[in-house]
Amino acid sequence: MGADVHAATRSGDTALHWACYVGDSGLARLLLEAGANVDAVGELGNRPLHVAASRGHDQCVGLLLTHNAHTAFKNAYGNTALSLATSAKMQGWIKRVAEGGAGERSKLAAELAAVESEAEGKVAERRTKEEAEAKAKEERAAAARKKREEEDAEEDRIEEMERARLRAEEEERRRLEEERLRAEEEARRLAEEEAKRAAAEARRKKREAAKKKAGK
Repeated sequence: MGADVHAATRSGDTALHWACYVGDSGLARLLLEAGANVDAVGELGNRPLHVAASRGHDQCVGLLLTHNAHTAFKNAYGNTALSLATSAKMQGWIKRVAEGGAGERSKLAAELAAVESEAEGKVAERRTKEEAEAKAKEERAAAARKKREEEDAEEDRIEEMERARLRAEEEERRRLEEERLRAEEEARRLAEEEAKRAAAEARRKKREAAKKKAGK
């Protein structure tokens, strides 16, 4: 671990005492596997089992019992771990080990391992479920984004069609207006030409009439 697992404070508390005080069963396991003294005497004569039991950390209690922690030790006040245990479960474990010895330690270790395995299985199952839910959520979000994009694209297409229709209508209006203006211009031109022909014809007839009158 890179540190002395037997190092202790002036009062005798070790890292294992601290792990059991805070309920860090993972650290406690690492310390025990590294050779930490399971029955180290700490402040006021408390062993790690006293500390874990009095703090209500059942996982640490179970871990210590399966690593051969003695159950009969008393602290400075005469308390055993059993008398300090805060739950019936911990009391039952301590009694079993105290009365049954190594055989009960082995049975307890097997039970705790099964419980831990079941817990790990539930954690893995929950993680799998959460991952599946997250994936499904992402797929729904992706589908929603795709739908929005398709709807936006359809709206853009419809808007472009409407703009094209309006442009076509405007172009047609302009074309019709130009045709109307050309038609009016042509009508004026024709009217002017007709007026000129009529005036010319009137002058011709007037001249002819004048000649006839002069010939008489």
